Amino acid sequence: MADFVRIFAAPKAEVCLLTINNTKYNEGRGWREAAAAVLFWLVPALFALHVKYSLLDDGRGFRLAARAMGRLEKSLPGAIGSYDFGLSFWEQLSFFRMDALVMFVLVPLALWVLCRYLPAALRTWTVGFLSAATFLLLYIQMRSMHVMGRWLSWQMIQTAVSWGWAHPETITQYLKLKHLLLLVVGLVVFPVAYFWLAPAVRRWQLRRESKWTNPPVGFVPFVAACLICIIVPFPWLSRLPRSIYHESILVTSLKSLWNTGAVNSDEFAGLTRQQLVERYEQMSSSPAYRRDPAYWGKAQGSNVILFVLETAPEAILAPDDPMTDLPNLRKLRAKSFVPLEHYSTYPFTTRALFSVLTSWYSPDSVLDAVEQHHDLALPGIVHQLRQTGHQARVYIPRPWSGGNDENTFLQAGFQQVLAPPKVVDPPQVYLQPNHPAWMKERIYRDELALDLMKQDMETWLSTDQKFVAMYLPQSGHHPWPDNDENANESDPKKRARAILALQDRWLGELLVVLEKHHQLDKTLILVTGDHGIRSRQEDETFAGGMIDEYSFHVPLFLYAPQVLSREKTFPWITSHIDISPTLLDLEGISADRNFEQGLPFWNPGLQDRTVYLMAFNMFGSDGYYSHGEFAMLKRMDGSVFENTKPHFSGANLVTPGSPDAKRVASDLARIAGLQEVWTASVARKQNAIKSHMYSANPAD
Repeated sequence: MADFVRIFAAPKAEVCLLTINNTKYNEGRGWREAAAAVLFWLVPALFALHVKYSLLDDGRGFRLAARAMGRLEKSLPGAIGSYDFGLSFWEQLSFFRMDALVMFVLVPLALWVLCRYLPAALRTWTVGFLSAATFLLLYIQMRSMHVMGRWLSWQMIQTAVSWGWAHPETITQYLKLKHLLLLVVGLVVFPVAYFWLAPAVRRWQLRRESKWTNPPVGFVPFVAACLICIIVPFPWLSRLPRSIYHESILVTSLKSLWNTGAVNSDEFAGLTRQQLVERYEQMSSSPAYRRDPAYWGKAQGSNVILFVLETAPEAILAPDDPMTDLPNLRKLRAKSFVPLEHYSTYPFTTRALFSVLTSWYSPDSVLDAVEQHHDLALPGIVHQLRQTGHQARVYIPRPWSGGNDENTFLQAGFQQVLAPPKVVDPPQVYLQPNHPAWMKERIYRDELALDLMKQDMETWLSTDQKFVAMYLPQSGHHPWPDNDENANESDPKKRARAILALQDRWLGELLVVLEKHHQLDKTLILVTGDHGIRSRQEDETFAGGMIDEYSFHVPLFLYAPQVLSREKTFPWITSHIDISPTLLDLEGISADRNFEQGLPFWNPGLQDRTVYLMAFNMFGSDGYYSHGEFAMLKRMDGSVFENTKPHFSGANLVTPGSPDAKRVASDLARIAGLQEVWTASVARKQNAIKSHMYSANPAD
């Protein structure tokens, strides 16, 4: 029948007859009920915003995007370690525009249409299932990014779940109480509340529909739609260039299931260590290792000093520099190995030193190796010298934030990381970089750390105890603690050079201790920069967002008087990964050398090797040198550049989608994936789920 009659009991027992066209009424009611069912989607939609913000506001996302655009970063007054990244509120809001579009417009519209044509009994269950699955996926990817620094593929999720099921005692290592509460609220509490309230909401809606001949759109869906229409356009107000961080978090999470991201480790999962080495040598065209009798074991039993200059680009200390203001370094250079083209692996101290100590590239994911694995058994120069009886210590002016740097040094083999006690100064001094007391205290702490090292050296040398010691002064880190006569200098290179002269004096103090005990000619002394310039704070001419010589090319001098009577230079490109193999060869140590990625400086095959320059977490870009050309991939927008020099501009842009562009992107994705598996292979498996994911024996 075309029409029907509904009878309602009025308050006064009056009978109210309401005649409505059946087809028209059911049509409107179907859309309204569909809209009500879609409300369940608000849970994963709001959670997606939380996930996105948590990944952007941890010092990486917003900061990385700002650096990639060359924005000037400023310290916030009154808060140690807090920064203004140079992005306005509207620019930061723009990072959520695709999330707003996908989570609050496109998906809800699709679900609305789907629910309209689904049987009423399936609508809520369908949306509920899709919402729960989306919430769970976002939750897994968020935890993966925070714990392991990368997105998970479907294969890795399956492996992680199966391993967690077999080892439930390890779950608490990855899911703390607050994380479990978040999961429970999203997957249990809210759904139960929704299904409990749904019948009441349905009865309320039917009562309202009975009062009108043409019932209006459901009240709650209508209000939600109005709010969405008002709020969603705001993230589009800024015209900030699109980057990878502007992509919808849901789209990124889904794409990662099929490994379409920048890091693809599936190719290497399951390989043994020997197979990983073979694959690396193939990818990097690395020559075979061979001993050179001219250098092998010539400094056996020597002490080793690693003097690392903070933020020291080759631009302020070229290999052929006359060094008139650096008498101690000039003295060492006379009997040093001097690579003319030496490059850091990463423009970040912890990751660069990781390469120096282990002969490996650092993983290029959001988290570094030690952040991903808290129990690595790292090989390298320190562990090997410990086996020969050397004492091993690191000296720093102040414990670094979070303790991650100290953990890196300890896992690399150092027995202790020493820092001087707190200096009694007003706390506000540390918040004012231009304050004279701050500058004095900055230098004073470096000197105190140096004194600790000199005291230990006196003890060791007096008892014929061999040692390996690393000194990490921080005066070279911006902001510089300029002395009074240099405070008004505007040229950043001259300012950095003045700080370098100060560090040269500290180097001289170490030489005095060695000479006092007649050990200068029995000590290998490495002087190098951890990395170069990284921000416009350090040099306003710095472009940012690009792989550049200014950030990677650093000086290196390896004093080896047991081997050399004069300076020995190498014309080919060398890397921080070559330092440990060089020192180990000079010491004549061969044990546990089958898992290195670097080679001694003097290996002529290095001139044909590919050298990687990774900087995703600093500049949003990665690059490499191979066969006379430098290549760079800007991961922020996918553009590829090639040039014969480590400097890029628009003139060096490779045609998007061309074979060359695809090759560069593929090469960098593969080396990033390899490093993930390479590092995980040395984690102690009883405490590292990630090493199980990459294991050659997944059943272990």
